[in-house]
Amino acid sequence: MAIPTNTIRIVQTHDAAGAPAPAEFAQIMHNASVNTMGWDVMQFLKPLTPVRTTDPLVYLYTDPARGSGWLRLEGFRPADAARVQELVQLDEVSRAIGEDPIPKDDLAVGRGALLRSNNPWAFIVLGAVVLLFPGVMWLRSPPAPENVPGYLVMAGVLVVLGAGVLVVGILRARWWHRARRHVKSTGQTMPTDLRGGM
Repeated sequence: MAIPTNTIRIVQTHDAAGAPAPAEFAQIMHNASVNTMGWDVMQFLKPLTPVRTTDPLVYLYTDPARGSGWLRLEGFRPADAARVQELVQLDEVSRAIGEDPIPKDDLAVGRGALLRSNNPWAFIVLGAVVLLFPGVMWLRSPPAPENVPGYLVMAGVLVVLGAGVLVVGILRARWWHRARRHVKSTGQTMPTDLRGGM
């Protein structure tokens, strides 16, 4: 029998009290949001506190409400399965050092038009540039008196936007560096979300 596409095979071994309680379930995943399939799968897995194993498609799980056991990804595209692996790793890191104060989504659309970096320093630099831009433009090319009201409105919008982006970067910077230190100190491969690039 063919394996349904994008299926999570859940094999329970114990119930919530720790007593043996073998059972098996199958959950078919649908990419119902604008996020990646990996992100949608992780939203399902997160309450199960998944833990990686030596097999990149198999995870241990503990659901406080139902029980524990292991689960396997079946019929997923390699790229989707690899993204789940990275997101589970990030979840493990968060459980060890604390949650990301401003977690990012994983949009599957509009990547070219969006800042996709998880590096908070990219946000700090961008926020500072946007914040300072109106003042620099005023000094370089002051607006004519009749254009001042419109310019002030535009400057106000840019200042609020730049300040917001700057705050996001500052709030995430400490967690991001702690997460990178944890990954290095435990000898893990650095996940994409904790690398320095865009």
